[in-house]
Amino acid sequence: MGIKIIKPELIDENLFPQIRKASKSVYDSLKRYDFKVYVVNYYVDKKSIYIIIKIDKKLLSKTKIHTGPPIIKQMNSQEFQNKWQNNKKVVKKPYIKNNRWYVEIKREYRDIKDFLFKEFKNLSLGKHLDKVAKKKYKILNTNDLIKENLKIYWTEYLDGKMSWER
Repeated sequence: MGIKIIKPELIDENLFPQIRKASKSVYDSLKRYDFKVYVVNYYVDKKSIYIIIKIDKKLLSKTKIHTGPPIIKQMNSQEFQNKWQNNKKVVKKPYIKNNRWYVEIKREYRDIKDFLFKEFKNLSLGKHLDKVAKKKYKILNTNDLIKENLKIYWTEYLDGKMSWER
């Protein structure tokens, strides 16, 4: 998967730290929503910034197990039960397993593309990238990333060597 945004007019010393911040923000938010992410890289050409994401699979299960407090923490246990007992997201009511509370809930996002489409503009990307991303960004699939303007990126990525090793 990938994300394409317009490159703002900035000097490299200001641009690249923001791109690294944006890449880390994408990585962290995907992990938070249980997407298995291997790598988040970026590539910059004259007009665009590409954030390229290598993931395990695109579609997650419909539900997930949310872990609650240990049962010996009575106050926390009661709060957990109260919170999840009649919640609309709950698929399986709170239960105890191995002296701990659990609940099965519906996932907010199953598909990485849906997540990126709805949430990318809300991530903290850096001062100038935030402005650009709020206006327009494009979510790219694999076919969109196999383009002539990205041949340098793919060559370096697939080669696996540092520039001084070539």
